[in-house]
Amino acid sequence: MLVKNKIYLSSGGNFDKTKTIDLHFIKSIRESKKLTILFIPTAKDTDQEGFKKCFEWLRNKLDLLNARDIIIVMETELSKYIDLEKFGAVYIGGGNTYKLKKEITESSFNERLIKYIQSGGIVYGASAGAVIMGKNIAIYQEENKNSYIMENGMSLCKDYSIRCHYVKNQDDEKIWKFIKKYNLPVIALPLGDAILVSDNKQMLIGEINAFIFNLNRTVMEIEIGHKF
Repeated sequence: MLVKNKIYLSSGGNFDKTKTIDLHFIKSIRESKKLTILFIPTAKDTDQEGFKKCFEWLRNKLDLLNARDIIIVMETELSKYIDLEKFGAVYIGGGNTYKLKKEITESSFNERLIKYIQSGGIVYGASAGAVIMGKNIAIYQEENKNSYIMENGMSLCKDYSIRCHYVKNQDDEKIWKFIKKYNLPVIALPLGDAILVSDNKQMLIGEINAFIFNLNRTVMEIEIGHKF
């Protein structure tokens, strides 16, 4: 059976909020017949002890979802050779979007990840891990503490940039400023939501409606299950 590639662009949230998304992700891994996840936690600004805590967090999440059969392999050195094809999925955790973008670009991991997706791979990007897969990461300009100049994302969701942890009214001004400067539409995802991208088609999954901020200054509310 041919397994289609799947990209989960998740806004993040606590265990209860992401449960629907995570169960969908686990089902996809099982369908791939490769019960192993490559976990990339390097968006976090921490040391190896901190990365171990990230690993324990993901392991606990899977255990609570009755996915103890799925093995997690954590990697923090993206420049080393990693055979992505042996993994059922790649999970890229949250943290600082610009730090993550810099690391995956300088290590050429982004190029290897795209080849993995093109071959039918499954990728889960949580928070910063989702933002880098959009069109432009400057939607999170406030995280650019070290004046990184790399702003182009991986463009895996058409021309959309991704704003995670979206709070209505609170984040709108930042989004409109971004649109005015970069002339790109934005998908705003509240906690507990994700865009599932498969074969260049997008669908909202999760728990609550999300929003698309368009170039013509209109906002479209999208419901769970909406395809676009």
